[in-house]
Amino acid sequence: MPGQTLYVLDYSDAADGDYVRVARERFGPLVERALEVSGAPKVDLVAHSMGALVARYYVTALGGSDRVRTVVMLAPPNRGARLAALYRLVGAVAEQERLRRAEGGGRGEVLDPGAVSGPFVDERSYLKRVSRDFFEPLYAEFVEEELFLRPVPEDGRPATFPSWLAARHPERYEDAFARAGEPPLAGERDPEDPEPGAFLSRGYFHTLALAVARNNYRQLAPWALVALEGWEEDLVPSESLKDTVVRFLERRALRLLGEALRRYGLLAGRQALLAGGEALSGLSPASQAVARLVREEEPVSWETADAGRVPANRWLARLNAREQAEAETRPVCYVIVLGEFPGTRGDLAVEAEDALLPPGPLDVYRLERGFLANHLSLARDRRLYPFILAELDPLAGARRARGAPAPVSDGTVQEGEGSVGPSAPVLIELQAGDGRAEASLLSAEVSPAGEPAPGLALRGYLLVARGGVVRRVEPLRAAGRDGALRGSLDLGGLDPVDRVFLAVRLVPPGGGRPSPARLRAWVSQAFRYSVTMGAPGMSPGAAPRAGGGRSAGQREGGDAGGTSRERGASPEAPRLDLRDRNDRGVPRVDVVYRNKRTTDRVEDRTYHVRWEWDFGDGTTWVDGDPSHIVSEVSHAFPPGTYTVRARSVSNKGTVLREVTWEVTVSAPGETIRFETGGGPFTGGGGPPPPVTDGGGWAVRTFRAETVREPVPRLVLHGPLKWITGRPARFRVEVEVPPVPFLDAVTVTLYPAREFDVVWARPGIFRVQAAAVVRATYRLPEGRLVLTNTYVVERKVDVLATSVTG
Repeated sequence: MPGQTLYVLDYSDAADGDYVRVARERFGPLVERALEVSGAPKVDLVAHSMGALVARYYVTALGGSDRVRTVVMLAPPNRGARLAALYRLVGAVAEQERLRRAEGGGRGEVLDPGAVSGPFVDERSYLKRVSRDFFEPLYAEFVEEELFLRPVPEDGRPATFPSWLAARHPERYEDAFARAGEPPLAGERDPEDPEPGAFLSRGYFHTLALAVARNNYRQLAPWALVALEGWEEDLVPSESLKDTVVRFLERRALRLLGEALRRYGLLAGRQALLAGGEALSGLSPASQAVARLVREEEPVSWETADAGRVPANRWLARLNAREQAEAETRPVCYVIVLGEFPGTRGDLAVEAEDALLPPGPLDVYRLERGFLANHLSLARDRRLYPFILAELDPLAGARRARGAPAPVSDGTVQEGEGSVGPSAPVLIELQAGDGRAEASLLSAEVSPAGEPAPGLALRGYLLVARGGVVRRVEPLRAAGRDGALRGSLDLGGLDPVDRVFLAVRLVPPGGGRPSPARLRAWVSQAFRYSVTMGAPGMSPGAAPRAGGGRSAGQREGGDAGGTSRERGASPEAPRLDLRDRNDRGVPRVDVVYRNKRTTDRVEDRTYHVRWEWDFGDGTTWVDGDPSHIVSEVSHAFPPGTYTVRARSVSNKGTVLREVTWEVTVSAPGETIRFETGGGPFTGGGGPPPPVTDGGGWAVRTFRAETVREPVPRLVLHGPLKWITGRPARFRVEVEVPPVPFLDAVTVTLYPAREFDVVWARPGIFRVQAAAVVRATYRLPEGRLVLTNTYVVERKVDVLATSVTG
């Protein structure tokens, strides 16, 4: 049973076992329940095997990054599983052999070049047609021409069918593999939950068809033909005709017996593998779950390792590409434990290469080697428990570089050095100290020192965390030819409990995933870093601490009206920093499916919905009208001292602003007005508490103002009609209105200020762009930072460039 802090998802009873369906229907509700019961801001996940894909799909595709802190993955098939691909291949071969025997069909003898590009109705009929009408005639030609008629090469290794096909019939090879990377079904189907024909490529189905053709060529060959094959080699003249005939018949019998044993052995081996796979997983080879585990790329032929590879699982490839694009700013920590069984490149079920992902700022890799480093044992290896528990909080054991920094203030510099490898980042906590009150910009620089690690490069990030949860990630960017990385972090709005880290890690230069060989070699790179605390362009000025609102009688100089800004004067235009999500030129979005989106961002807003008043004498009141940015209320107090509190609550239940007043009533009938903020009074959200001024009670009036949402004006410029195959240019125009208290605004555009869209098919499409607005407010009691996402869209009628009848 789930405990208060530990919850277990067992989906062994799921009928299909599809990790996409499990994540949608079962995993998401479990996470929400855990957060609700525990009260924790985020959860930690520990997943084994396909459970890692459940967790990753939840984090990447279902918006779970806001709810997850760390994901520990044991033997994860992040790029597919070799054993699942083999299980599916054997199942397809066995089914096609059974169908061919039942139908009594022989080998395919007439080549149909169009079979590999014909219509795809279902997997069974497609494999039958391609194997019989395309590969079997070509395989027969290969056997006769390459294996029988040509001499054995000097190295003793005959040509393989893929190499022979590429050399002898290059156009056929291109049609079957090189130009077959897209799924045979596309368009109208939901890309998140389609049938296998909509996300497994034609090239992958052709690898199955080739295996079927090769099997059928031997397994279904007529016994009369087997009896005649190679008869010249068995006919060896001897001294007498009788001896010649006897020896010939013996050799023929041995050949037939060997062929029978081979056929029976293959059949028995396939049946054992299929029975074991179904008993272990509870899934048939043709199930959706097994199809989801096909690797991103598959070998053209399983019989040879150097036959080349073909794109296979396009759905998994899209998921990985999306995650790789967001890895630089991903706040979720991935801890990947992979294994290498002796004599293999993986843990018998998952290739070590297939478990690795491009690293995010906090990701950690651990490579286990030995007989315990297999798929099942990794989940039960008690030696890993201390490691897992230590890594669940990625910031708890910050790996400090030499020369830990001392607290700094405005204008000072702190320097240090360290060494980092590809397995984990080095985390350096930056102690901002009292300087945070005077400065709001922290700049960092990281540069390599000593001999560079071959084939690897440094990456750096500035992180902001609270309570062990990473809230902001700012990557450092390359600056200059010396390999230095530079970046800055706006400290405005940080609480005293926030922690700031510099993370440095070693990754492949292109941002890809490290190889197992790099993890085994223990390579490292020395680096230097420096951190500077500097003031921003505008002085922040004095501000009271949070919760320290003042009454009119407490204002400096006795000015009951306050400053002009607090009184709601026309707000000044905020500082605007407009950024592109993509800083490498104009991005291009290729639209294949009808529901393909040009941005994965969805609208996400935080705004005021109600005021909660507590008058300190046991009386409360709720102003529930969201339009009341300003709330004013009067209340009668008997003599005494009270703390009055007004909370502005957002639509997400968070407190946007909290203002308090200390009220002392010493004489009856005394009337004093308390306020904070400015702007015209717009009324209350219902009748306020009753006010009386008799019986020795004194009336106090309170006025509070919260922050307004700076809803931007978004305009998406671009064509309303276009054609397929040609890029259409779109441009986003942004205008942020000034609102009271707003000091600075950072707007990040997705995909970019300008981007191109190319459509592969005609139809009515939606082009979307998103603006992530980070608004910094300067309130009397401190700073407030809100991040909202707004989406604008434009419908485009895409026409075909040609008409076919």
